[in-house]
Amino acid sequence: MSEPTRKLAAIVFTDIVGFTELSSKNEPAALTLLDNQRNIFKPIVESYNGQWLKEIGDGLLITFDGTMDAINCCIEIQEAAKEIDHMNLRIGIHQGEVLYRDGDVLGDDVNIASRIEPFAGAGGIAISGRVNTSIERDPEFKTYFLGEPALKGVFQHVKIFSIISHNLPKGKKIKDDTETKIQIKDRILSRNGLLIFSLIFIFIFIFKKINSKILLDNGIEEIVEKFDQGDNYFVFTRAKALLTSFPENNLLKRYFNKATSPINISTDSLQAQVYIKYEIDTTWNYIGETPIDSFRVPSSTKRHKKTKDFQLKFII
Repeated sequence: MSEPTRKLAAIVFTDIVGFTELSSKNEPAALTLLDNQRNIFKPIVESYNGQWLKEIGDGLLITFDGTMDAINCCIEIQEAAKEIDHMNLRIGIHQGEVLYRDGDVLGDDVNIASRIEPFAGAGGIAISGRVNTSIERDPEFKTYFLGEPALKGVFQHVKIFSIISHNLPKGKKIKDDTETKIQIKDRILSRNGLLIFSLIFIFIFIFKKINSKILLDNGIEEIVEKFDQGDNYFVFTRAKALLTSFPENNLLKRYFNKATSPINISTDSLQAQVYIKYEIDTTWNYIGETPIDSFRVPSSTKRHKKTKDFQLKFII
């Protein structure tokens, strides 16, 4: 085993977009694509003094002694990729101190480069803030700030840019952690608000049901008591009012019918409007036009007598 060597390097990771799907549909085409990647890109890398370290599935790990060599090489690779079917590359570049050992490269900065690559658009190049510093004052290059995400397994704060000159795609803006936290908080508040609203709605529904049952029970209790006292007018008005809210309650219907009697109202020739006034009322109440069949009125409150405690008025 050789002694490890530590030095500053530009680290490049690449990935073929859609390779997994291509492999599942056309394995020979996928294998040909990997051969093309090696045969076409490796000479380009070597022309910029790069080290072709690893082929990781459809991805590549490459290092360069100089940052500008890495950038120019990756731009040329993306140009060459346009001529190859299904070769949609994402490339990530970072600069940092790495440890070379037995043809491999190690270190936290290698991990950062691998995390940057997925933020590149298809056919694009994503770079770290360190790499961006190398070209930000060079008029040949233009870059676009994507964001400063929390990279998995990385403790450094890393700003990510995409190179947008040289006909390279812009890439998608990364939502920063603050914005993400706000959105998460808003979602939590929204869900909590919905939960509270639902609980209030359920509480109101239950309260109304309980209140309605109390109203019905109290009303029936009063109706039974007044009926036993012979106050049919009270039973008539109270049961009639409750039946508007509880039309299917058989006990209300029974006491309403027991406390009332049907009357038929007709006129000899012309149709007449009929009004009724009970002895306790001060106003006339319209009940309809003749003929009126089986209109129910309170039975006499005077026990064992045939008298009626109401008056009728006809308007022709």
